[in-house]
Amino acid sequence: MIFKYAVKQLKRRPFMTILILFQFAVITLLISMILTKISSYFVTSNLIKKICEGDSYYIQYDISYSIEKDDRAGELSNAFDAEFQPYLDKLNNQEITQEELEKNIKSWIKNMIKYLKKKI
Repeated sequence: MIFKYAVKQLKRRPFMTILILFQFAVITLLISMILTKISSYFVTSNLIKKICEGDSYYIQYDISYSIEKDDRAGELSNAFDAEFQPYLDKLNNQEITQEELEKNIKSWIKNMIKYLKKKI
């Protein structure tokens, strides 16, 4: 019934009917574009939130890992200084030679590597 009326109307006033159909198509297209933009805004904003949360997690993790690594390096450096200060004093007083000091340093480094491997 509606199709027959549309064909009849198209025969009577073809230009007006085509114009009305074109307006309907344009309005439908605009509404769908607006709805698509609105939905993509929400999807994109949620996606951006998730990405930012993930990035902030990685940044926090990287910072905390870097701080922890720096603390470990500081502890090892302090332990090294405490361990070898007497040897350095003896070297300055010429009680031991440079070779003996290097030998002690190498043995200490080997022991620390073994200790760290056990800890990991």
